[in-house]
Amino acid sequence: MTTSGDRVDKAEEWRAMARAKALGIRIDTLGGNCPIQAEGYFDSKAFYFRARHAAWQLCVGPSERPWFCDEWGIERDYGTGEDASWMPRHVAIGFICDGVESFRSGVPNEGGE
Repeated sequence: MTTSGDRVDKAEEWRAMARAKALGIRIDTLGGNCPIQAEGYFDSKAFYFRARHAAWQLCVGPSERPWFCDEWGIERDYGTGEDASWMPRHVAIGFICDGVESFRSGVPNEGGE
């Protein structure tokens, strides 16, 4: 059974995906819980997104290992406890868009392993 909450989440996800598409972001995979993860490309650069516990991270790097933040990365707090681990998909897409905009605007690298 589909609930009104399911429809709202889908509508939010469609809006978030439209924003990503307008920014030239291709999200190839997005899913999971504990963590929620995504991979894709923008400007011919690979990215990896991960949200777990109370933070999210976006890394940019070579396509064979973007999760190491070799080129650039950003991490931000999100909620408390395990909130980020159960982040809604549309929120994750929004943070991916925000991260790509930060990368393009020259926000300093915060990533790296």
